[in-house]
Amino acid sequence: MKNKPTRDAIIHLLGMQVKKYNHLLGASVKVIQLLQHFEQLSSVCAQAVSVWSTEYGVKAIVGEVMREIGQKSSEELVREGSGVKAFSSFLSELGTLVPDTMIPNISLLLTHLEGESPSLRV
Repeated sequence: MKNKPTRDAIIHLLGMQVKKYNHLLGASVKVIQLLQHFEQLSSVCAQAVSVWSTEYGVKAIVGEVMREIGQKSSEELVREGSGVKAFSSFLSELGTLVPDTMIPNISLLLTHLEGESPSLRV
């Protein structure tokens, strides 16, 4: 999305929905689906998740998204070439935006980080 004020407004609107109406699980699943289908949204999704965890206090969304990525099987990731690239760039950008929230959940990704496929390792 090229219009930054609109993007920021949508991120904040969704952040209020996640916090006030407890849409944590739905938001994390949707982030994963968006990353699987649209590789170019990885930085926007990382920005959204970081805003939701810092400004709205929904720190659990970082762990939930990382758990969803960690639960993907290696075969699934091999089939999704662009999805793996999107997950990789999402995780690296999220790590620069909210490292303190991401570090305790890094163990959820160990199966992929130790795996044979180098595509998820950045």
